[in-house]
Amino acid sequence: MANTRTNLTICNMALGYIAKSRITSLTDSTEEARLCNLYYDHLRQQLLTGYNWGFAKRVSALSLLSDTTMLGYDYVYAYPAACLAIRFIYNSDGAETKQYEKEKYEVFTNSSGVQCIACDIEDAYVEYTYDIIDADLFSVLFAEALTRCLAAAIAVPLCGSDGIAGTQYQLYQQALIEAKVISAQQREAEPHFPEDFITARM
Repeated sequence: MANTRTNLTICNMALGYIAKSRITSLTDSTEEARLCNLYYDHLRQQLLTGYNWGFAKRVSALSLLSDTTMLGYDYVYAYPAACLAIRFIYNSDGAETKQYEKEKYEVFTNSSGVQCIACDIEDAYVEYTYDIIDADLFSVLFAEALTRCLAAAIAVPLCGSDGIAGTQYQLYQQALIEAKVISAQQREAEPHFPEDFITARM
């Protein structure tokens, strides 16, 4: 049976990469735990937001807000819960062409403090990146990129070494490129590779 990946195991791998002691919980009273707890969620959401990851993809029908309007648009919908980044908005007839004909939309907050999406699409669907908390759902390479990114963030305060932090950041960038390439290959028959992958091969 495969081991379960958790935020704690990712933090302990990051600590291992910079030769620091493991922690038993993110609420431990150690500097290692405090720094992991400080950076982990921020970096997790940053990496999820930065690319259209297949494992974090969600598709759902948008909920119309009949009591909210936005000048210049026909429809206003509620922003999806736990949505980090909207990738496409389309109706059921446009699902096959969504990657080639991006529809115009605008995100705003109404007077009641509700985050909304304004567009001209009736019965709209949204494809978005979901705020995945369960680390066991991450792809292996995404988890490695997150681990290296965390290691780079905590290296200076824990090790006092810019060199260690720099090495971990370089390894993070390499892992991130590999993760993006594999995600693109799994999503499309003819994948569009991320620009940083193309640049790295030139």
